[in-house]
Amino acid sequence: MSLKVEKSDSSTYDFVATEVQILDNQLIVTLDDRRKVMAPLDFYPKLAQATDKEVREFEIMPGGHGIEWEKLDYHLSVRGIVLGHKGYF
Repeated sequence: MSLKVEKSDSSTYDFVATEVQILDNQLIVTLDDRRKVMAPLDFYPKLAQATDKEVREFEIMPGGHGIEWEKLDYHLSVRGIVLGHKGYF
């Protein structure tokens, strides 16, 4: 699954996601400056334990600062993903 979002002009965050993909057990985030950041789903135990369908049902949060899996009640910040934080928002 791939999802795109427009960048908010009023953003004060350093890292803004414009696209997110789940591919080969990897979370791939495209940033507004066109860099791609990849992290294995194993970094995020709740995602690693979820079904393939559950993992692919996500939304980029408004402004592109986070990713939300509503049915899993799970959220990741783009900043945390870029900085390599594991398992929390």
